[in-house]
Amino acid sequence: MKTKIKSNLMNFLMTLLFITLMSVLGLPMTVYAAGEHVAHTGHAGASSHSGWKPISSAADLIELGKNGGSGYLTCDIETSAGFRIDDNTKLCLNGYSIIATNSSAALYVFKQLSLYDENDNSGKITHAEGYTGRGIICKNTTFNMYGGTVSGNHSGGVAVSGEESLFNFYGGNIAYNSSDKEGGGVYSSDGTVRLVGGSIYENNATGYGGGVFIEYSNMDVISGEILNNTSGLSGGGIYCR
Repeated sequence: MKTKIKSNLMNFLMTLLFITLMSVLGLPMTVYAAGEHVAHTGHAGASSHSGWKPISSAADLIELGKNGGSGYLTCDIETSAGFRIDDNTKLCLNGYSIIATNSSAALYVFKQLSLYDENDNSGKITHAEGYTGRGIICKNTTFNMYGGTVSGNHSGGVAVSGEESLFNFYGGNIAYNSSDKEGGGVYSSDGTVRLVGGSIYENNATGYGGGVFIEYSNMDVISGEILNNTSGLSGGGIYCR
C-alpha cells in the first residue's frame, strides 16, 4: 500500500512539473485529463427540435435572447452589434453560424446560456474576415457549451468574468482564435472554468495563455483535450496567475 501511494504521488508530481515547465516555456502543450464525466442536461428533443423556436433572422435571435426559451438556427445570421442573452436561453446552432460583422463580441451572455449543435459542431460563433472581437463574453452567469465551434475570432474565443461566472465546457470546439494580449482560446478573470469535454486547439496569444488564460479564477480539468496552442510569452496550453 505504501509503495502504491508513493508511486501515485510521484506520477502526480511529474505531471505537475511537466505542465509547469510547458506553461513557463510557452510551448505547444497537450493536456488529456481522465476522470469521471459529470452528469449534465443534454439537448432534449434534438432530432426534431420539438417545442423549440426556429431562428431565421437577426430579429428572431434578438427576441430569443431578450425573452429566453429554446431556439435553433435555420440559416447563418450576421450581427453588426453583437447579440445579447438577457434571459435563460437554449440555442442550437444546427450546423449554422452566428457571424459578427463588427469589432466587438458576437455574443454577450448575461443570463444562463446553453449552446448546442446537432450537425457535428459545424456551426460557428465567429467574425467575418477583417473584423476583430471575442466570440463570446460571459459576465456573472453560467455558460454551458455542449456543441458548436467558437473559431475565427481575433480578440479571443470565450471570455469569462465576474465571481458568479461559470463556464462549463462539455463539448464542441474552441479553435483557431487569436488574441494580441492573453487568452487566445479561453480567458477567465474572477470566474470558474470547468473542462468536462470538447477540444481547445490551434489558438494563439501574443501574450500569455494561448489555449487558456486563468487569472484570479478557479479551473477544473475533468476531461477533454487542450493541444497545439501557442503563446508569445508563457503558457502555450494553459497559463495561470
